[in-house]
Amino acid sequence: VPQAEEEFLNMLADLLRAAQRAGTARPDVGVPEVKTLLVGCQAMQGYNAELAARVTDVALDGLRRT
Repeated sequence: VPQAEEEFLNMLADLLRAAQRAGTARPDVGVPEVKTLLVGCQAMQGYNAELAARVTDVALDGLRRT
C-alpha cells in the first residue's frame, strides 16, 4: 500500500499548506506531526470513543494558529 500512503501524505500536505496560507494552522507543524495526531486520534476511538471526541478537540486546538 505504499502508493496509497504517498497519495494520502501528498493530500495531507496540500491541505496543511492551504490551512497555513490561510493563517488557520500553525506554521511550525508539518505532515509528520499531523499524521501522528490522526493515528493517535484513531487509536483513542477504539480505546474510549467518548473521551476521544474531547481529546480530538484538544488536538485540533493545538494545531490552530494563535
